Amino acid sequence: MGTKILLLPVIKMKKSYEERKEWYKEYYQRNKEKYAERGRIYYQENKEKKNNQSKKWRKNHPEQIRYARRKRTHEKRIELLSLLGGKCVVCGEIDWRCLQIDHVNGGGRKEIFEIANGYLYYTRVKQQILEGSKNYQLLCANHNMIKTYENKEGYIGFDK
Repeated sequence: MGTKILLLPVIKMKKSYEERKEWYKEYYQRNKEKYAERGRIYYQENKEKKNNQSKKWRKNHPEQIRYARRKRTHEKRIELLSLLGGKCVVCGEIDWRCLQIDHVNGGGRKEIFEIANGYLYYTRVKQQILEGSKNYQLLCANHNMIKTYENKEGYIGFDK
C-alpha cells in the first residue's frame, strides 16, 4: 500500500511571501487531521526505518539526549516544588536550589532507590499529591538534615 501524498493547493504567486506564509499556516490548521493521519500511515509503513533512524540519532547525539533528560527532570522538579508551596515549611526559605522534598513519615530514601529515576520519582510524587496525599512537604536542606538526624531516618550520627 503506497502512501498518499497530501499536496498543497498552489495559490496565486501575486501574493507576497508573508501572505502566502499566512495562507499555508491557515490551510494547515484547517487540515491538521489529514496531516496527522498521513504521518501515522507513513510511520506504520516505515516503522523499522524510523526506529533505526532514531537509534542512530540517539547514538550520535548523547549530549543532547542527556541535556533533554536533565531539563525535563528539572522542569518536573520545579513544578513539584510549586505544587508543595514553594517554601520550607519550617523557616520559609524559597530558594529552589536548597529545597528538598521530605517524606513526612520517613522512608523517602527507600522510595527514591526503588525508582532510581528522578523524573519518574517526581511524576509519582506529583500524582500522589494531586490525589490528596499529605505524605510530602518541602524543607530546606538544613531542616531536612536536622529532621533526618533527630528521627534517626537512615542517618548514623554521633550524639553529643
